[in-house]
Amino acid sequence: MDLFEMFDAGAVMLAGKRTEISRLAWNPHKDFKGVFLKNVLSEDQTDGLLACKLVRIEPNRELGMHTHPDSMELHEVIAGGGVCITKHGETSYIPGTISLIARNAPHAVRAGENGLCFFAKFVTVRA
Repeated sequence: MDLFEMFDAGAVMLAGKRTEISRLAWNPHKDFKGVFLKNVLSEDQTDGLLACKLVRIEPNRELGMHTHPDSMELHEVIAGGGVCITKHGETSYIPGTISLIARNAPHAVRAGENGLCFFAKFVTVRA
């Protein structure tokens, strides 16, 4: 079992309640074909401060250029490979890479030939 499979088979503990991640649904991204999201923790569960998603991008597919106007985003790469594209250039995404994307910063993530899986955490920034 690789690290991504371990995350997907794990659990979330919140206020003494255990949720099996494997029972949560994978959802296709509404805008980007070949990108799938699993909502592990929602803003509704954290007073609007944090959301966490497992992200799976099929080989040679892309989570296209977009921004998050109200949150910083932290990526923790756990399987596969690819790149994250920002105004600063391309960052290689391999397992173990951690990348922080500033609030409202345009970014895209492209998977390589083996696909890409990462854990995305969105932290709300209140102005």
